[in-house]
Amino acid sequence: MTTRLNLQADRPGVYRGLSAQFSGDGFSDMRFDVVAVPSDAFAQWLATTRARGGMLDSASYAHLAQPGTLAAPGTFGSVAPQLFETVVMGDATAAVMPPAGHSSGDSAPRSVN
Repeated sequence: MTTRLNLQADRPGVYRGLSAQFSGDGFSDMRFDVVAVPSDAFAQWLATTRARGGMLDSASYAHLAQPGTLAAPGTFGSVAPQLFETVVMGDATAAVMPPAGHSSGDSAPRSVN
């Protein structure tokens, strides 16, 4: 299952959110903040996050996917090629290595809450 979050933030601010999809124990505590910032502040956050490093790959995804509650927020500087598609199709372990001849391009970092 995939979901999409749509938010129109006409001015900088912190917008509170709540998960609308039941996903097991702790579901009612799945709250988050969306921080809307000007473009230059986002560009600085993006550069800092990429520089900090860390790869969201199938191994780190498998760790994040373990049932639990109250995980600390974190970020990853890059994402393994095709990880999202592989997870959605149900085989996260196949995302470690891209298919032969595949060019990963420049993946944007993802924030993990």
